[in-house]
Amino acid sequence: MEKNKVLASTKVRNAAVKAATVAGMLAMAIASNPAVLAADKKMEGTETMIDLVTAILPYVAIIGIPMALVGGFKLIMAFRNDQGDAVPAAARDLAIGIAITFISVFGDNILTALK
Repeated sequence: MEKNKVLASTKVRNAAVKAATVAGMLAMAIASNPAVLAADKKMEGTETMIDLVTAILPYVAIIGIPMALVGGFKLIMAFRNDQGDAVPAAARDLAIGIAITFISVFGDNILTALK
């Protein structure tokens, strides 16, 4: 039974790392857009970068929403079971899920502002 709990915990951590990696890649793509703009005199690279990020944005919510829901459930269960050590990890998962969803929702507005 204990082995199953450890395995489930490892799967959740792996999913969190993957989601954080996607968020980091998206943030780097958005942050590097001004560098592409400055380096490209004809403005062709900027359109390519915006098209790439625009294509990725709908899939980011697919990661963020379930992660926020799982983080919220873990937070509720941590408070319910008086597990003080589990609260920071659950709150972190919830915050990451909300941040990823926020980027997905407002990403189009950010990209429009960068044009």
